[in-house]
Amino acid sequence: ALNIPYRYEYPFHLNGFGVVYPDFTLLHMRKRKEIILEHFGIMDNPEYCSTAILKLNQYAQNGLFLGDNLLITCETSSSPLDTRIFEKMLMHVFYQSNEGN
Repeated sequence: ALNIPYRYEYPFHLNGFGVVYPDFTLLHMRKRKEIILEHFGIMDNPEYCSTAILKLNQYAQNGLFLGDNLLITCETSSSPLDTRIFEKMLMHVFYQSNEGN
Protein backbone atom coordinates (compact mmCIF):
# COMPACT_ATOMS: atom_id res chain seq x y z
CA ALA A 1 0.00 0.00 0.00
CA LEU A 2 2.96 2.36 0.58
CA ASN A 3 4.78 1.36 -2.62
CA ILE A 4 7.84 0.05 -0.80
CA PRO A 5 9.61 -2.68 -2.80
CA TYR A 6 10.24 -5.76 -0.67
CA ARG A 7 11.26 -9.41 -0.61
CA TYR A 8 9.57 -11.83 1.75
CA GLU A 9 11.78 -14.18 3.79
CA TYR A 10 14.79 -13.59 1.52
CA PRO A 11 17.89 -15.44 2.84
CA PHE A 12 20.42 -13.31 4.71
CA HIS A 13 23.70 -14.55 6.22
CA LEU A 14 24.56 -13.40 9.73
CA ASN A 15 28.12 -14.12 10.81
CA GLY A 16 27.97 -16.07 14.07
CA PHE A 17 24.33 -17.04 13.57
CA GLY A 18 24.03 -18.53 10.08
CA VAL A 19 21.44 -18.01 7.39
CA VAL A 20 18.29 -16.29 8.57
CA TYR A 21 15.11 -15.48 6.72
CA PRO A 22 14.02 -12.01 7.84
CA ASP A 23 10.31 -11.41 7.50
CA PHE A 24 10.93 -8.67 4.94
CA THR A 25 13.84 -7.08 3.14
CA LEU A 26 12.71 -3.61 2.12
CA LEU A 27 14.33 -1.35 -0.46
CA HIS A 28 14.63 2.32 0.40
CA MET A 29 14.51 3.64 -3.16
CA ARG A 30 15.73 7.19 -2.45
CA LYS A 31 18.70 6.02 -0.36
CA ARG A 32 19.30 2.88 -2.46
CA LYS A 33 19.72 0.70 0.61
CA GLU A 34 18.14 -2.44 1.95
CA ILE A 35 16.39 -2.42 5.30
CA ILE A 36 15.59 -5.61 7.19
CA LEU A 37 12.17 -5.75 8.86
CA GLU A 38 11.62 -8.39 11.53
CA HIS A 39 8.32 -9.04 13.26
CA PHE A 40 8.58 -10.80 16.60
CA GLY A 41 5.08 -12.10 17.12
CA ILE A 42 5.10 -14.11 20.33
CA MET A 43 7.28 -12.13 22.69
CA ASP A 44 5.39 -13.47 25.70
CA ASN A 45 6.97 -16.89 25.01
CA PRO A 46 10.27 -16.89 26.99
CA GLU A 47 12.14 -19.20 24.59
CA TYR A 48 10.98 -17.23 21.52
CA CYS A 49 11.91 -13.96 23.25
CA SER A 50 15.41 -15.22 24.10
CA THR A 51 15.98 -16.28 20.49
CA ALA A 52 14.71 -12.91 19.26
CA ILE A 53 17.15 -11.05 21.51
CA LEU A 54 20.01 -13.27 20.36
CA LYS A 55 19.04 -12.58 16.74
CA LEU A 56 18.89 -8.80 17.36
CA ASN A 57 22.37 -8.92 18.92
CA GLN A 58 23.69 -10.84 15.90
CA TYR A 59 22.14 -8.29 13.56
CA ALA A 60 23.98 -5.52 15.44
CA GLN A 61 27.26 -7.45 15.35
CA ASN A 62 26.79 -7.70 11.58
CA GLY A 63 26.27 -3.95 11.11
CA LEU A 64 22.48 -3.82 11.14
CA PHE A 65 21.20 -1.25 13.62
CA LEU A 66 17.70 -0.44 14.83
CA GLY A 67 16.25 2.58 13.10
CA ASP A 68 18.91 2.59 10.40
CA ASN A 69 18.98 -0.61 8.35
CA LEU A 70 16.94 -2.73 10.77
CA LEU A 71 13.33 -2.24 11.80
CA ILE A 72 11.38 -4.42 14.21
CA THR A 73 7.83 -4.85 15.35
CA CYS A 74 6.80 -6.90 18.37
CA GLU A 75 3.63 -8.21 19.88
CA THR A 76 2.35 -10.44 22.63
CA SER A 77 -0.97 -12.17 23.10
CA SER A 78 -2.16 -9.25 25.26
CA SER A 79 -0.56 -6.49 23.17
CA PRO A 80 -1.14 -7.10 19.44
CA LEU A 81 0.61 -5.19 16.69
CA ASP A 82 -0.94 -1.77 16.13
CA THR A 83 -0.97 -1.46 12.35
CA ARG A 84 -1.51 2.31 12.55
CA ILE A 85 1.75 2.73 14.45
CA PHE A 86 3.47 0.34 12.04
CA GLU A 87 2.33 2.42 9.07
CA LYS A 88 3.51 5.63 10.78
CA MET A 89 6.92 4.04 11.34
CA LEU A 90 7.22 3.08 7.67
CA MET A 91 6.09 6.54 6.55
CA HIS A 92 8.71 8.13 8.80
CA VAL A 93 11.56 5.91 7.62
CA PHE A 94 10.73 5.87 3.92
CA TYR A 95 9.08 9.21 3.24
CA GLN A 96 9.71 11.74 6.00
CA SER A 97 13.10 11.18 7.62
CA ASN A 98 16.23 12.90 6.37
CA GLU A 99 14.51 14.73 3.53
CA GLY A 100 17.77 16.46 2.71
CA ASN A 101 19.68 13.17 2.15
